[in-house]
Amino acid sequence: MNKVTKGTLVIRAMVAAYLLYLAYGLTQDYAAASNRAATVVGIVVFTVCGGVILFMSLKSLAKGDYDGGTEDADTEEPSAEEAVSGAEEGEPHKQ
Repeated sequence: MNKVTKGTLVIRAMVAAYLLYLAYGLTQDYAAASNRAATVVGIVVFTVCGGVILFMSLKSLAKGDYDGGTEDADTEEPSAEEAVSGAEEGEPHKQ
């Protein structure tokens, strides 16, 4: 699975925050809106999308689920030097 970079997750979080800001702005203009049904739909869509994107981005950042994050360090295969030293010590080489 291709992972994203840390910068991409930060940009996604900023976009999500902007969507939440737009939803907040629509709530402020709700009383003066000519089409209140469309305003409510916009508020709900921006809030749900922004919230989901923000949650997923922050969760991935916290878990280190991105290129170069902590999950990559846990799942890395041993380097060539480690494999050679392990083979010399009688340990079987993993492939």
